[in-house]
Amino acid sequence: MRKRIGGPVRLSVRAGAGLLACLLAAALAGCARDAQCEFLGRMMREARPERLKCFFLDPVIGDAAVLVLPGRGAEGERPRAIVVDGGAFGSRTARALRALGLWKRGAVDVAVLTHPHADHYQGLVPLFERKRVRTFYWSGMEGDGPAYRAFRKALRRSGCETREISAGDELDLGGGVTCSVLWPPEKGGHADSAHEANTMSLVFSVRFGAVSFLFTGDVKEDSELELVHRAAALLDADVLKVAHHGSRSSSREEFLLAASPAFSVIMGEVFNFEPPVAFEADPATIWRLFEAGSEVLSTWRSGPIFVEADARGLRRVVSLEREHWSDFERSGDVSQDAPRPAARRAAR
Repeated sequence: MRKRIGGPVRLSVRAGAGLLACLLAAALAGCARDAQCEFLGRMMREARPERLKCFFLDPVIGDAAVLVLPGRGAEGERPRAIVVDGGAFGSRTARALRALGLWKRGAVDVAVLTHPHADHYQGLVPLFERKRVRTFYWSGMEGDGPAYRAFRKALRRSGCETREISAGDELDLGGGVTCSVLWPPEKGGHADSAHEANTMSLVFSVRFGAVSFLFTGDVKEDSELELVHRAAALLDADVLKVAHHGSRSSSREEFLLAASPAFSVIMGEVFNFEPPVAFEADPATIWRLFEAGSEVLSTWRSGPIFVEADARGLRRVVSLEREHWSDFERSGDVSQDAPRPAARRAAR
């Protein structure tokens, strides 16, 4: 006798509540994605083409940022774009790039990988698979594991140009924007541990006139101290991408005082794989950033963050949750550079 298939499905109260919670979470996540994409697209449309734009995406886990350079690219149809790390989830990065109008073949002029950890390279895989990237910059440090091998396979098949960079390299990104690579001291190598990969993260300063952005990957405190010793003058930054998602093991006082950032952006969450747990930035790190005179922003709390600057200074620093929160044009400060931490401390 055949068993009947079908009929009404009965759920216990607990199972039904669990299912409802999952559906609600999925719906809210979809709404959040839609809101983020709408925000990114609107900021891109409102931005002035002659200015430098920086989008700190909301990767949930990891880092992912997009720099859109002043002016137009070689084809005259689109701005030059640079992606710095891709976060842990390729679909999120792809959606963000679509919202920014940067999802055509070759739309990303440069992709940069700061170090071979999955929460930084995994989101770059769809860009290479769809041949969106023209040139790939990295330190040459190799990683391990199936996910990393899949990343390297996608990179190889993309056919994009690859260039290794390290401390001392000076790059002309176009549109009056330059990049000074500050760390690591040497190219190549192999990350024998997670600590070593973080320690040897690419650290570089992007400059446009009087404005500077400092990208730090997941660099650790011992490397930060070495950077202060080697290149303290080059660490000065209007905007700092906080190292290692704001974890306790980075952002030493000496490093932050040398950088003296007006704004510090914490991206993603700190994620441990054994045991698997994600948590926000360390309170001690946030306090050190405040002590350095910096405003602190977090994509985990505020969603994607948009920074717009001309060659004289910052013009807008806004987020999905706090629009026009630091809009120097609206506040009447357009004739001046954005306030530096030292000036704010003196004002207090």
